Amino acid sequence: MADVKTEDGGGPRPTGSPMSIADEWRRAEPNFFRLIDESPDAIAIHRDQTLFYANPRALALFGYGSLAEVAGRSLFDFVSSAYRALVADRVFRTYFRGRTASQVEERLLHSSGQEVPAEVVAIPFHLGGHVVTVVHIRDITDRKKLEVLLRAEDRLASVGLMAAGIAHEINNPLTYALCNVDLLEERIAALPSEASTAELSEMLEQVREGVERAAEVAREVTLFSRSERGEATTADIHRILDSCAKLATVQLRGRAQVVKRYGTVPPVRGQRERLGQVFLNLLLNAAQAIPAGREAENFVTITTSAQDGDAVVVEVHDTGEGIRPELMKVIFDPLFTTKREGTGLGLAVARALVADEGGSMTVESEVGKGSTFRVILRAAPAREEQRESPGVVEAPSPGKRVLIVEDEPRLAKVIQLILSSYVTTTAASGREALERLRAGDRYDLILTDLTIGDIDGFAIFERIRAERPGLEQRVVFMSGDPGTPRAHAFFRAIPNPVIEKPFDPQRLLEVIDSVMRASTIA
Repeated sequence: MADVKTEDGGGPRPTGSPMSIADEWRRAEPNFFRLIDESPDAIAIHRDQTLFYANPRALALFGYGSLAEVAGRSLFDFVSSAYRALVADRVFRTYFRGRTASQVEERLLHSSGQEVPAEVVAIPFHLGGHVVTVVHIRDITDRKKLEVLLRAEDRLASVGLMAAGIAHEINNPLTYALCNVDLLEERIAALPSEASTAELSEMLEQVREGVERAAEVAREVTLFSRSERGEATTADIHRILDSCAKLATVQLRGRAQVVKRYGTVPPVRGQRERLGQVFLNLLLNAAQAIPAGREAENFVTITTSAQDGDAVVVEVHDTGEGIRPELMKVIFDPLFTTKREGTGLGLAVARALVADEGGSMTVESEVGKGSTFRVILRAAPAREEQRESPGVVEAPSPGKRVLIVEDEPRLAKVIQLILSSYVTTTAASGREALERLRAGDRYDLILTDLTIGDIDGFAIFERIRAERPGLEQRVVFMSGDPGTPRAHAFFRAIPNPVIEKPFDPQRLLEVIDSVMRASTIA
């Protein structure tokens, strides 16, 4: 093979077809080529920006089956257009200046047109008497997906912390507002029947409707206040879907009507919070696929059905613009989006969360007619029916003493009014409650908020169990968010009830009366 001298100082230039040159190099350096052929990373060799060799891993990364398909082609045929200027500069530094180009991140092109994220190192190398560039390529697709999912988890955690804080701040005022409405209704009902009291009752009912609506929103917000990965539990899929539909109302308004076609399905196995994130993402995706202004003509339909007794199928269908066929294979890729306001995380995170719960997600779409996302979830194993909630019972005999541990004065006061058949004492902190107990005060029941500034409900319970054995059986908890991982673990280990805020007076009385009757203090 004849050599032609170059004027760039790069050494003699090989002549002949790229395939014949590669064959000659293999014969001259068999150990070198055996080494790169068995490398788990992609390795390519180029000269004058022309590709001469690619090992099996590089061929797979580029989407080709043989060296003949790539040999002789321009190096830039395999580089994303956004990175070609960067690659040209690196070629200059490695080939013309004889310097190794340090590792950088690039995006290469697969034969399908899909971009592949990769870490690349370019090394000048003497091969068969010629100066070439050996490019070491590491496919980092899986790492990038993991990074994106971790960023998404961080974002969900941040949103969760914010949502938990908001829910906690509004649950207390909502609780005492709702309880006061109940008490006022009782007072009004006892007044003489006059037009003025009827008017008051009507006004109060409107107040109740507003407070209950706000309370329901506060409960739904907790879908995003528990982002940690915890143990899977049994979840009511229809309740989750109803919550998501409410939260997506603002985005869907003016775009589409929501239609629910719920079948008879068993509970599912999974975390309510994570499943809520999945279906809220799907509903927001549906809203973004439908142009605003034609709500009467468009629909987002949520359908549920049972499958073979061990799975539950949820379909979210929209009558939006649909997905082009060439995009169907990449819509679940992290960071892929066709929407100006999109992040490219919604569908990727949704499918990952479904997979974490042991399920699967697929999509069907037709341009101009809409898309259907199909989620298959595990059905929860059959179990014994839960005991019915206690009904209305008569209050225990008067004189029973209750300690109320609550740092919100208005809520503590309204609880005292609700528990007027008992002798109640309030403590504005965990420290004050423990001081009362240590001073010898005796109580038949302790009602404590789970989240208190100085000593929380968890610690109060543990100290009571250690210092006043037996009394811990009559501790009842109140919480605006009893579904955190810590709370889940805590309440799995003890039988004590927890009342979720905001609650109504009847619910509080039922729980207090039930505990009073069920246990005794030694």
